[in-house]
Amino acid sequence: MKDVTVDKRGFKYYLGSLIAVIVILTFGRIVPAWSSVTVVGVSCLGILLGMIIAIICTGEVLWPTMFSMVALTLYGYYPSFDAAIRDIFGNPLVYNFFLITALITAMNEIGTGKAIASLILTRKVFQNKPVLLSFAFLMTFVIAVNFMNAIGCMLLAFPLLDAVLGYIGIGKKEKYAKFMNLGLFLAISMGVTLRGAVMPDYLVRVEFFNAALSETGISVHLGLYTVFCVFTVTAFFVAYVMAMKYVFHCDFGKLSNTDFREIEEIMKDAKLDRFQFAFLFGFLLFALFGIISKAWKNASLIGQYGALGVVCAFLSFLKYVDKNGKKTKLFDFAQFLQRVNWNIAISLGIFSVLGTAIGSDECGIKAWITNEVANLLHDNGALILALVCIIGVSSITHVFNNNATATIFASLMAPITAQFVVRGQMKPELILACIAICSQSGFMTIAACGAAPILYNREGIDNRFIWTDGLTMEVLLMTVVILMYLLFSMF
Repeated sequence: MKDVTVDKRGFKYYLGSLIAVIVILTFGRIVPAWSSVTVVGVSCLGILLGMIIAIICTGEVLWPTMFSMVALTLYGYYPSFDAAIRDIFGNPLVYNFFLITALITAMNEIGTGKAIASLILTRKVFQNKPVLLSFAFLMTFVIAVNFMNAIGCMLLAFPLLDAVLGYIGIGKKEKYAKFMNLGLFLAISMGVTLRGAVMPDYLVRVEFFNAALSETGISVHLGLYTVFCVFTVTAFFVAYVMAMKYVFHCDFGKLSNTDFREIEEIMKDAKLDRFQFAFLFGFLLFALFGIISKAWKNASLIGQYGALGVVCAFLSFLKYVDKNGKKTKLFDFAQFLQRVNWNIAISLGIFSVLGTAIGSDECGIKAWITNEVANLLHDNGALILALVCIIGVSSITHVFNNNATATIFASLMAPITAQFVVRGQMKPELILACIAICSQSGFMTIAACGAAPILYNREGIDNRFIWTDGLTMEVLLMTVVILMYLLFSMF
Protein backbone atom coordinates (compact mmCIF):
# COMPACT_ATOMS: atom_id res chain seq x y z
CA MET A 1 0.00 0.00 0.00
CA LYS A 2 1.68 3.16 -1.15
CA ASP A 3 0.65 6.02 1.10
CA VAL A 4 0.77 9.78 0.82
CA THR A 5 3.94 11.13 2.40
CA VAL A 6 3.24 13.21 5.50
CA ASP A 7 5.70 15.37 7.43
CA LYS A 8 6.05 13.53 10.72
CA ARG A 9 6.94 16.76 12.53
CA GLY A 10 3.79 18.48 11.34
CA PHE A 11 0.69 19.23 13.37
CA LYS A 12 -1.44 16.97 11.15
CA TYR A 13 0.70 13.95 12.04
CA TYR A 14 0.34 14.32 15.80
CA LEU A 15 -3.31 15.37 15.71
CA GLY A 16 -4.20 12.49 13.38
CA SER A 17 -2.31 10.02 15.58
CA LEU A 18 -4.10 11.24 18.71
CA ILE A 19 -7.55 11.05 17.07
CA ALA A 20 -6.81 7.57 15.69
CA VAL A 21 -5.72 6.24 19.09
CA ILE A 22 -8.79 7.73 20.80
CA VAL A 23 -11.13 6.22 18.18
CA ILE A 24 -9.52 2.77 18.41
CA LEU A 25 -9.63 2.70 22.21
CA THR A 26 -12.99 4.35 22.90
CA PHE A 27 -15.32 3.72 19.93
CA GLY A 28 -16.30 0.25 21.14
CA ARG A 29 -16.92 1.53 24.69
CA ILE A 30 -18.85 4.68 23.79
CA VAL A 31 -21.00 3.46 20.89
CA PRO A 32 -23.55 0.90 22.11
CA ALA A 33 -24.25 -2.36 20.29
CA TRP A 34 -27.38 -2.29 18.14
CA SER A 35 -29.66 -4.77 16.44
CA SER A 36 -27.59 -7.88 15.65
CA VAL A 37 -24.24 -6.01 15.92
CA THR A 38 -22.37 -7.18 19.03
CA VAL A 39 -19.97 -5.26 21.29
CA VAL A 40 -17.06 -6.99 19.54
CA GLY A 41 -18.51 -5.92 16.17
CA VAL A 42 -18.72 -2.27 17.25
CA SER A 43 -15.15 -2.50 18.53
CA CYS A 44 -13.89 -3.92 15.20
CA LEU A 45 -15.58 -1.07 13.32
CA GLY A 46 -13.85 1.40 15.64
CA ILE A 47 -10.47 -0.25 15.05
CA LEU A 48 -10.98 -0.15 11.27
CA LEU A 49 -12.04 3.53 11.41
CA GLY A 50 -9.09 4.42 13.62
CA MET A 51 -6.66 2.62 11.30
CA ILE A 52 -7.99 4.53 8.30
CA ILE A 53 -7.57 7.85 10.13
CA ALA A 54 -4.03 6.93 11.18
CA ILE A 55 -2.96 5.85 7.68
CA ILE A 56 -4.40 8.99 6.05
CA CYS A 57 -2.96 11.43 8.59
CA THR A 58 0.44 9.86 9.24
CA GLY A 59 1.22 7.99 6.04
CA GLU A 60 2.33 5.01 8.15
CA VAL A 61 1.07 1.46 8.46
CA LEU A 62 3.39 -0.18 11.01
CA TRP A 63 2.34 1.46 14.27
CA PRO A 64 -1.41 1.63 13.44
CA THR A 65 -1.26 -2.11 12.67
CA MET A 66 0.54 -3.01 15.89
CA PHE A 67 -1.78 -0.83 17.95
CA SER A 68 -4.83 -2.38 16.28
CA MET A 69 -3.56 -5.86 17.14
CA VAL A 70 -3.35 -4.84 20.80
CA ALA A 71 -6.87 -3.38 20.59
CA LEU A 72 -8.28 -6.59 19.06
CA THR A 73 -6.87 -8.46 22.06
CA LEU A 74 -8.21 -5.94 24.61
CA TYR A 75 -11.71 -6.12 23.12
CA GLY A 76 -11.72 -9.91 23.32
CA TYR A 77 -11.57 -10.84 19.63
CA TYR A 78 -8.31 -12.68 20.38
CA PRO A 79 -7.60 -14.55 23.64
CA SER A 80 -4.03 -13.20 23.69
CA PHE A 81 -1.64 -10.96 21.78
CA ASP A 82 0.35 -14.04 20.72
CA ALA A 83 -2.78 -15.39 19.02
CA ALA A 84 -3.15 -12.11 17.12
CA ILE A 85 0.50 -12.26 16.01
CA ARG A 86 0.08 -15.85 14.76
CA ASP A 87 -3.10 -15.01 12.86
CA ILE A 88 -1.74 -11.89 11.20
CA PHE A 89 1.87 -12.78 10.44
CA GLY A 90 1.10 -16.45 9.92
CA ASN A 91 -1.39 -15.52 7.20
CA PRO A 92 -0.46 -17.32 3.92
CA LEU A 93 -1.06 -14.03 2.07
CA VAL A 94 2.01 -12.53 3.77
CA TYR A 95 4.22 -15.46 2.72
CA ASN A 96 2.78 -15.31 -0.79
CA PHE A 97 3.45 -11.58 -0.96
CA PHE A 98 7.15 -12.08 -0.20
CA LEU A 99 7.50 -14.71 -2.94
CA ILE A 100 5.69 -12.86 -5.72
CA THR A 101 7.33 -9.51 -4.86
CA ALA A 102 10.79 -11.05 -4.98
CA LEU A 103 10.03 -12.68 -8.34
CA ILE A 104 8.68 -9.47 -9.91
CA THR A 105 11.61 -7.45 -8.53
CA ALA A 106 14.03 -9.93 -10.10
CA MET A 107 12.18 -9.76 -13.44
CA ASN A 108 12.38 -5.98 -13.32
CA GLU A 109 16.08 -6.11 -12.43
CA ILE A 110 17.05 -7.85 -15.68
CA GLY A 111 14.65 -5.83 -17.85
CA THR A 112 11.98 -8.45 -18.57
CA GLY A 113 9.12 -5.93 -18.57
CA LYS A 114 11.01 -3.54 -20.84
CA ALA A 115 11.82 -6.33 -23.30
CA ILE A 116 8.18 -7.46 -23.40
CA ALA A 117 7.04 -3.85 -24.02
CA SER A 118 9.54 -3.35 -26.85
CA LEU A 119 8.67 -6.74 -28.35
CA ILE A 120 4.96 -5.85 -28.55
CA LEU A 121 5.50 -2.33 -29.87
CA THR A 122 7.66 -3.49 -32.78
CA ARG A 123 5.12 -5.92 -34.25
CA LYS A 124 4.48 -5.16 -37.92
CA VAL A 125 0.68 -5.05 -37.55
CA PHE A 126 0.83 -1.87 -35.44
CA GLN A 127 3.08 0.22 -37.67
CA ASN A 128 1.85 3.20 -39.77
CA LYS A 129 -1.67 2.99 -38.31
CA PRO A 130 -2.17 6.02 -36.01
CA VAL A 131 -5.18 4.91 -33.96
CA LEU A 132 -4.04 1.29 -33.67
CA LEU A 133 -0.52 2.46 -32.83
CA SER A 134 -1.79 4.63 -29.97
CA PHE A 135 -3.98 1.83 -28.64
CA ALA A 136 -1.08 -0.64 -28.89
CA PHE A 137 1.23 1.71 -26.99
CA LEU A 138 -1.21 1.98 -24.07
CA MET A 139 -2.07 -1.72 -23.99
CA THR A 140 1.61 -2.63 -24.13
CA PHE A 141 2.08 -1.17 -20.67
CA VAL A 142 -1.19 -2.67 -19.42
CA ILE A 143 0.61 -5.96 -20.10
CA ALA A 144 4.18 -4.95 -19.19
CA VAL A 145 3.29 -3.72 -15.67
CA ASN A 146 2.32 -7.27 -14.77
CA PHE A 147 6.01 -8.21 -14.99
CA MET A 148 7.35 -5.30 -12.94
CA ASN A 149 6.26 -2.86 -10.25
CA ALA A 150 4.04 0.09 -11.21
CA ILE A 151 6.50 2.87 -10.32
CA GLY A 152 9.31 1.15 -12.21
CA CYS A 153 7.02 0.67 -15.20
CA MET A 154 6.17 4.38 -15.24
CA LEU A 155 9.85 5.33 -15.06
CA LEU A 156 10.35 3.16 -18.14
CA ALA A 157 7.18 4.06 -20.05
CA PHE A 158 7.19 7.86 -19.88
CA PRO A 159 10.73 8.27 -21.33
CA LEU A 160 9.67 5.90 -24.14
CA LEU A 161 6.61 8.08 -24.76
CA ASP A 162 8.85 11.17 -24.87
CA ALA A 163 11.08 9.42 -27.41
CA VAL A 164 8.07 8.57 -29.58
CA LEU A 165 6.65 12.10 -29.39
CA GLY A 166 10.03 13.58 -30.23
CA TYR A 167 10.45 11.19 -33.16
CA ILE A 168 7.12 12.13 -34.74
CA GLY A 169 7.38 15.84 -33.88
CA ILE A 170 4.50 16.24 -31.42
CA GLY A 171 5.00 18.87 -28.71
CA LYS A 172 4.51 17.86 -25.07
CA LYS A 173 1.77 20.45 -24.61
CA GLU A 174 -0.24 19.36 -27.64
CA LYS A 175 -3.59 17.68 -26.98
CA TYR A 176 -2.43 14.29 -28.26
CA ALA A 177 0.57 14.32 -25.89
CA LYS A 178 -1.58 15.26 -22.89
CA PHE A 179 -4.04 12.45 -23.48
CA MET A 180 -1.28 9.91 -24.07
CA ASN A 181 0.35 10.94 -20.78
CA LEU A 182 -2.92 10.45 -18.90
CA GLY A 183 -3.70 7.26 -20.83
CA LEU A 184 -0.27 5.82 -20.06
CA PHE A 185 -0.70 6.57 -16.35
CA LEU A 186 -4.11 4.87 -16.35
CA ALA A 187 -2.81 1.92 -18.39
CA ILE A 188 -0.11 1.17 -15.83
CA SER A 189 -2.37 1.84 -12.83
CA MET A 190 -5.20 -0.33 -14.15
CA GLY A 191 -2.94 -2.96 -15.70
CA VAL A 192 -2.07 -4.39 -12.30
CA THR A 193 -5.69 -5.54 -11.92
CA LEU A 194 -4.99 -8.21 -14.56
CA ARG A 195 -2.70 -10.01 -12.14
CA GLY A 196 -5.22 -9.59 -9.33
CA ALA A 197 -5.91 -13.33 -9.35
CA VAL A 198 -2.33 -14.05 -8.28
CA MET A 199 -1.25 -10.99 -6.26
CA PRO A 200 -1.68 -11.29 -2.49
CA ASP A 201 -2.62 -7.62 -2.01
CA TYR A 202 -5.60 -8.29 -4.28
CA LEU A 203 -6.33 -11.76 -2.94
CA VAL A 204 -6.95 -10.32 0.52
CA ARG A 205 -10.10 -8.72 -0.94
CA VAL A 206 -11.12 -12.08 -2.40
CA GLU A 207 -10.91 -13.52 1.12
CA PHE A 208 -13.50 -11.00 2.33
CA PHE A 209 -16.03 -12.35 -0.18
CA ASN A 210 -15.11 -15.99 0.44
CA ALA A 211 -15.54 -15.44 4.19
CA ALA A 212 -18.96 -13.82 3.66
CA LEU A 213 -20.02 -16.76 1.46
CA SER A 214 -18.40 -19.49 3.55
CA GLU A 215 -21.70 -21.01 4.68
CA THR A 216 -23.23 -21.06 1.20
CA GLY A 217 -20.76 -23.33 -0.58
CA ILE A 218 -20.06 -20.53 -3.10
CA SER A 219 -16.60 -19.03 -3.63
CA VAL A 220 -15.02 -16.44 -5.89
CA HIS A 221 -14.01 -17.83 -9.30
CA LEU A 222 -10.69 -16.14 -10.08
CA GLY A 223 -10.88 -17.14 -13.75
CA LEU A 224 -14.06 -15.11 -14.26
CA TYR A 225 -12.55 -12.23 -12.28
CA THR A 226 -9.50 -12.17 -14.57
CA VAL A 227 -11.51 -12.49 -17.79
CA PHE A 228 -13.76 -9.61 -16.76
CA CYS A 229 -10.75 -7.42 -15.92
CA VAL A 230 -9.06 -8.20 -19.24
CA PHE A 231 -12.15 -7.46 -21.35
CA THR A 232 -13.14 -4.36 -19.38
CA VAL A 233 -9.69 -2.75 -19.36
CA THR A 234 -9.27 -3.51 -23.07
CA ALA A 235 -12.73 -2.08 -23.87
CA PHE A 236 -11.92 1.07 -21.91
CA PHE A 237 -8.72 1.78 -23.84
CA VAL A 238 -10.49 1.15 -27.14
CA ALA A 239 -13.05 3.75 -26.04
CA TYR A 240 -10.26 6.02 -24.72
CA VAL A 241 -8.42 6.16 -28.06
CA MET A 242 -11.69 6.56 -29.98
CA ALA A 243 -12.62 9.48 -27.71
CA MET A 244 -9.20 11.05 -28.36
CA LYS A 245 -9.88 10.98 -32.09
CA TYR A 246 -13.59 11.65 -32.42
CA VAL A 247 -14.53 13.57 -29.26
CA PHE A 248 -11.42 15.58 -28.42
CA HIS A 249 -10.15 15.71 -32.03
CA CYS A 250 -6.52 15.00 -31.21
CA ASP A 251 -4.19 15.27 -34.19
CA PHE A 252 -3.25 11.73 -35.25
CA GLY A 253 -1.92 12.89 -38.62
CA LYS A 254 1.74 12.96 -37.61
CA LEU A 255 1.59 9.28 -36.71
CA SER A 256 0.56 8.17 -40.21
CA ASN A 257 4.10 7.30 -41.20
CA THR A 258 5.34 6.21 -37.77
CA ASP A 259 7.11 2.90 -37.43
CA PHE A 260 8.28 1.96 -33.93
CA ARG A 261 10.91 -0.28 -35.49
CA GLU A 262 12.78 2.85 -36.58
CA ILE A 263 13.04 4.22 -33.02
CA GLU A 264 16.35 3.08 -31.51
CA GLU A 265 15.15 3.54 -27.91
CA ILE A 266 12.51 0.87 -28.51
CA MET A 267 14.33 -1.47 -30.92
CA LYS A 268 17.40 -2.01 -28.75
CA ASP A 269 15.41 -4.09 -26.26
CA ALA A 270 12.97 -5.79 -28.64
CA LYS A 271 14.15 -9.31 -27.86
CA LEU A 272 13.90 -11.61 -24.86
CA ASP A 273 17.19 -13.22 -23.83
CA ARG A 274 17.18 -16.71 -22.32
CA PHE A 275 17.17 -15.41 -18.74
CA GLN A 276 14.26 -13.05 -19.32
CA PHE A 277 12.43 -15.90 -21.02
CA ALA A 278 13.09 -18.15 -18.00
CA PHE A 279 11.45 -15.60 -15.73
CA LEU A 280 8.54 -15.11 -18.11
CA PHE A 281 8.02 -18.86 -18.40
CA GLY A 282 8.14 -19.25 -14.61
CA PHE A 283 5.64 -16.44 -14.06
CA LEU A 284 3.22 -17.80 -16.67
CA LEU A 285 3.55 -21.30 -15.22
CA PHE A 286 2.71 -19.91 -11.79
CA ALA A 287 -0.35 -18.08 -13.16
CA LEU A 288 -1.48 -21.15 -15.12
CA PHE A 289 -1.07 -23.35 -12.04
CA GLY A 290 -3.71 -21.26 -10.29
CA ILE A 291 -6.23 -22.47 -12.88
CA ILE A 292 -5.00 -26.08 -13.10
CA SER A 293 -4.98 -26.55 -9.32
CA LYS A 294 -8.74 -25.96 -9.19
CA ALA A 295 -9.42 -28.98 -11.42
CA TRP A 296 -6.46 -31.29 -10.78
CA LYS A 297 -6.39 -32.92 -7.34
CA ASN A 298 -2.63 -33.56 -7.27
CA ALA A 299 -1.94 -29.95 -8.23
CA SER A 300 -4.24 -28.68 -5.49
CA LEU A 301 -2.05 -30.40 -2.88
CA ILE A 302 0.88 -28.19 -3.86
CA GLY A 303 -1.19 -25.08 -4.46
CA GLN A 304 -0.41 -22.09 -6.66
CA TYR A 305 2.12 -20.58 -4.30
CA GLY A 306 3.72 -23.95 -3.66
CA ALA A 307 4.32 -24.02 -7.41
CA LEU A 308 5.77 -20.50 -7.20
CA GLY A 309 8.15 -21.71 -4.49
CA VAL A 310 9.36 -24.49 -6.83
CA VAL A 311 9.83 -21.94 -9.65
CA CYS A 312 11.83 -19.63 -7.37
CA ALA A 313 13.98 -22.55 -6.16
CA PHE A 314 14.77 -23.54 -9.77
CA LEU A 315 15.63 -19.97 -10.79
CA SER A 316 17.99 -19.61 -7.82
CA PHE A 317 20.30 -22.25 -9.37
CA LEU A 318 20.79 -20.21 -12.56
CA LYS A 319 23.55 -17.64 -12.99
CA TYR A 320 24.18 -14.87 -15.51
CA VAL A 321 26.99 -12.43 -16.26
CA ASP A 322 26.16 -8.92 -15.01
CA LYS A 323 27.30 -5.56 -16.45
CA ASN A 324 30.61 -5.83 -14.60
CA GLY A 325 31.37 -9.22 -16.13
CA LYS A 326 30.75 -11.02 -12.85
CA LYS A 327 28.72 -14.22 -12.54
CA THR A 328 25.66 -13.45 -10.44
CA LYS A 329 22.68 -15.45 -9.20
CA LEU A 330 19.73 -14.95 -11.51
CA PHE A 331 17.36 -15.08 -8.55
CA ASP A 332 18.89 -14.07 -5.22
CA PHE A 333 15.87 -14.35 -2.92
CA ALA A 334 17.63 -12.79 0.10
CA GLN A 335 18.72 -9.76 -1.93
CA PHE A 336 15.31 -9.13 -3.49
CA LEU A 337 13.58 -9.71 -0.16
CA GLN A 338 15.36 -6.62 1.20
CA ARG A 339 13.32 -4.49 -1.20
CA VAL A 340 9.95 -5.79 -0.01
CA ASN A 341 7.59 -3.07 1.21
CA TRP A 342 6.93 -4.18 4.78
CA ASN A 343 4.04 -1.72 5.09
CA ILE A 344 2.18 -3.71 2.47
CA ALA A 345 3.14 -7.07 3.98
CA ILE A 346 1.90 -6.06 7.42
CA SER A 347 -1.26 -4.36 6.13
CA LEU A 348 -2.18 -7.58 4.26
CA GLY A 349 -2.39 -9.44 7.54
CA ILE A 350 -4.31 -6.85 9.56
CA PHE A 351 -6.80 -5.95 6.81
CA SER A 352 -7.42 -9.65 6.21
CA VAL A 353 -8.16 -10.15 9.90
CA LEU A 354 -10.40 -7.07 10.16
CA GLY A 355 -12.26 -7.97 6.97
CA THR A 356 -12.85 -11.51 8.23
CA ALA A 357 -13.94 -10.16 11.62
CA ILE A 358 -16.44 -7.75 10.11
CA GLY A 359 -17.98 -10.60 8.12
CA SER A 360 -18.05 -13.08 11.02
CA ASP A 361 -21.12 -14.12 13.01
CA GLU A 362 -19.33 -13.12 16.23
CA CYS A 363 -19.52 -9.45 15.21
CA GLY A 364 -23.05 -9.56 13.79
CA ILE A 365 -22.30 -6.84 11.24
CA LYS A 366 -23.00 -9.07 8.26
CA ALA A 367 -26.46 -10.01 9.52
CA TRP A 368 -27.37 -6.39 10.28
CA ILE A 369 -26.19 -5.06 6.89
CA THR A 370 -27.91 -7.89 5.06
CA ASN A 371 -31.24 -7.21 6.73
CA GLU A 372 -31.04 -3.44 6.26
CA VAL A 373 -30.01 -3.65 2.62
CA ALA A 374 -32.74 -6.23 1.92
CA ASN A 375 -35.37 -3.84 3.31
CA LEU A 376 -34.04 -0.89 1.30
CA LEU A 377 -33.30 -2.41 -2.10
CA HIS A 378 -35.94 -5.14 -2.57
CA ASP A 379 -36.13 -6.72 -6.05
CA ASN A 380 -33.78 -4.43 -8.02
CA GLY A 381 -31.23 -4.34 -5.21
CA ALA A 382 -28.39 -6.13 -7.00
CA LEU A 383 -28.22 -3.67 -9.89
CA ILE A 384 -28.63 -0.60 -7.67
CA LEU A 385 -25.95 -1.89 -5.33
CA ALA A 386 -23.52 -2.48 -8.21
CA LEU A 387 -24.11 1.02 -9.62
CA VAL A 388 -23.63 2.65 -6.22
CA CYS A 389 -20.44 0.64 -5.71
CA ILE A 390 -18.94 1.52 -9.12
CA ILE A 391 -19.76 5.23 -8.86
CA GLY A 392 -18.71 5.36 -5.19
CA VAL A 393 -15.32 3.72 -5.70
CA SER A 394 -14.64 5.77 -8.86
CA SER A 395 -15.32 9.00 -6.94
CA ILE A 396 -13.62 8.30 -3.61
CA THR A 397 -10.43 6.88 -5.10
CA HIS A 398 -9.48 10.35 -6.41
CA VAL A 399 -9.18 11.78 -2.91
CA PHE A 400 -8.22 8.65 -0.98
CA ASN A 401 -5.42 6.14 -1.42
CA ASN A 402 -6.41 3.73 -4.23
CA ASN A 403 -5.43 0.46 -2.53
CA ALA A 404 -7.06 1.48 0.75
CA THR A 405 -10.24 2.43 -1.15
CA ALA A 406 -10.40 -1.01 -2.77
CA THR A 407 -9.72 -2.86 0.48
CA ILE A 408 -12.31 -0.93 2.50
CA PHE A 409 -15.01 -1.18 -0.19
CA ALA A 410 -14.35 -4.92 -0.60
CA SER A 411 -14.64 -5.55 3.15
CA LEU A 412 -17.91 -3.60 3.33
CA MET A 413 -19.46 -4.94 0.13
CA ALA A 414 -18.73 -8.62 0.82
CA PRO A 415 -21.42 -9.15 3.50
CA ILE A 416 -23.89 -6.92 1.64
CA THR A 417 -23.64 -8.82 -1.64
CA ALA A 418 -23.85 -12.29 -0.08
CA GLN A 419 -27.67 -12.39 -0.12
CA PHE A 420 -27.81 -11.43 -3.81
CA VAL A 421 -25.14 -14.00 -4.71
CA VAL A 422 -27.09 -16.78 -2.99
CA ARG A 423 -30.22 -15.78 -4.94
CA GLY A 424 -28.28 -15.80 -8.21
CA GLN A 425 -28.78 -12.06 -8.76
CA MET A 426 -25.10 -11.10 -8.54
CA LYS A 427 -21.72 -12.63 -9.32
CA PRO A 428 -19.13 -11.82 -6.59
CA GLU A 429 -16.29 -11.92 -9.15
CA LEU A 430 -17.82 -9.07 -11.14
CA ILE A 431 -18.42 -6.71 -8.24
CA LEU A 432 -14.93 -7.43 -6.90
CA ALA A 433 -13.39 -6.76 -10.33
CA CYS A 434 -15.36 -3.51 -10.64
CA ILE A 435 -13.97 -2.38 -7.29
CA ALA A 436 -10.41 -3.27 -8.36
CA ILE A 437 -10.59 -1.49 -11.74
CA CYS A 438 -12.36 1.66 -10.52
CA SER A 439 -10.11 2.05 -7.47
CA GLN A 440 -7.01 2.03 -9.69
CA SER A 441 -8.27 4.93 -11.81
CA GLY A 442 -7.49 7.60 -9.21
CA PHE A 443 -5.59 10.57 -10.63
CA MET A 444 -7.61 13.76 -10.03
CA THR A 445 -5.72 14.72 -6.87
CA ILE A 446 -2.09 14.12 -5.98
CA ALA A 447 -3.25 12.08 -2.95
CA ALA A 448 -5.01 9.49 -5.12
CA CYS A 449 -2.01 7.14 -5.18
CA GLY A 450 1.72 7.06 -4.60
CA ALA A 451 2.43 7.37 -8.34
CA ALA A 452 0.21 10.46 -8.88
CA PRO A 453 3.14 12.93 -8.51
CA ILE A 454 4.76 11.33 -11.58
CA LEU A 455 1.72 12.28 -13.68
CA TYR A 456 1.48 15.80 -12.21
CA ASN A 457 5.16 16.45 -12.96
CA ARG A 458 4.67 15.69 -16.65
CA GLU A 459 4.94 18.74 -18.89
CA GLY A 460 1.52 19.82 -20.18
CA ILE A 461 -0.44 18.16 -17.37
CA ASP A 462 -2.21 20.83 -15.32
CA ASN A 463 -5.29 21.04 -13.10
CA ARG A 464 -7.42 22.47 -15.89
CA PHE A 465 -6.75 19.46 -18.11
CA ILE A 466 -7.22 17.03 -15.20
CA TRP A 467 -10.56 18.49 -14.10
CA THR A 468 -12.05 18.92 -17.57
CA ASP A 469 -10.80 16.40 -20.13
CA GLY A 470 -9.53 14.06 -17.41
CA LEU A 471 -12.90 14.12 -15.66
CA THR A 472 -14.60 13.25 -18.96
CA MET A 473 -12.35 10.20 -19.32
CA GLU A 474 -13.21 9.14 -15.76
CA VAL A 475 -16.92 9.30 -16.64
CA LEU A 476 -16.10 7.24 -19.75
CA LEU A 477 -14.44 4.62 -17.54
CA MET A 478 -17.47 4.40 -15.24
CA THR A 479 -19.71 4.00 -18.30
CA VAL A 480 -17.57 1.20 -19.74
CA VAL A 481 -17.38 -0.63 -16.39
CA ILE A 482 -21.16 -0.42 -15.92
CA LEU A 483 -21.84 -1.66 -19.47
CA MET A 484 -19.39 -4.55 -19.09
CA TYR A 485 -20.92 -5.43 -15.73
CA LEU A 486 -24.37 -5.59 -17.30
CA LEU A 487 -23.06 -7.64 -20.21
CA PHE A 488 -21.27 -10.23 -18.05
CA SER A 489 -24.23 -10.43 -15.66
CA MET A 490 -26.35 -11.79 -18.50
CA PHE A 491 -24.34 -15.01 -18.74
